[in-house]
Amino acid sequence: MVSEWSKDVFVEYYGESIPCEIWEYHVHIVEYDKAAAKKEAGFAPSYKHVLNVGKFTPGTNQGELFELARMFEKEKVMFHFVGNQAGNFKEYWEPIMANKPSNCIVHGERSDVDLFYMASDLFYFCSNFELNPLAVKEALSYGLPTFIKRLHTYKSSYEGKVTYITNDQNSNIRNIERL
Repeated sequence: MVSEWSKDVFVEYYGESIPCEIWEYHVHIVEYDKAAAKKEAGFAPSYKHVLNVGKFTPGTNQGELFELARMFEKEKVMFHFVGNQAGNFKEYWEPIMANKPSNCIVHGERSDVDLFYMASDLFYFCSNFELNPLAVKEALSYGLPTFIKRLHTYKSSYEGKVTYITNDQNSNIRNIERL
């Protein structure tokens, strides 16, 4: 299994008679030069850069981050989105792309996602449905302040490691501003 939650579900369904282990993707701290990464990525050093990584789907919920980004359009904050816009989710991403805020850059699917982690100042992952996302673990590996929703599937695995996104938009804005 990939998480405590998935193990609990497995054991509840099959019982203790079938052995079950968790294969955890560990967070390994990566050392890097942020200024050099910003330069290589073309990120303006005077701006705060917010990163989101994931396929554009209703579950991954980039539309929520587009709405939050609108609150920062007159400030020096850029929002970067790395991820696929698959045709089978076009009904989700096409309308939000048609009204994309000016401070949002959609980079598409990339093979150099590590550069975006290194160049960014914080990671914002507003997914509504996840099990144990690698993107969150990668953000923590790069030492990024990481914002996620408090999902029941995470159990307590991120306590003390992340800032939780709330239903209070003003609180979320203040959390971004303070970094």
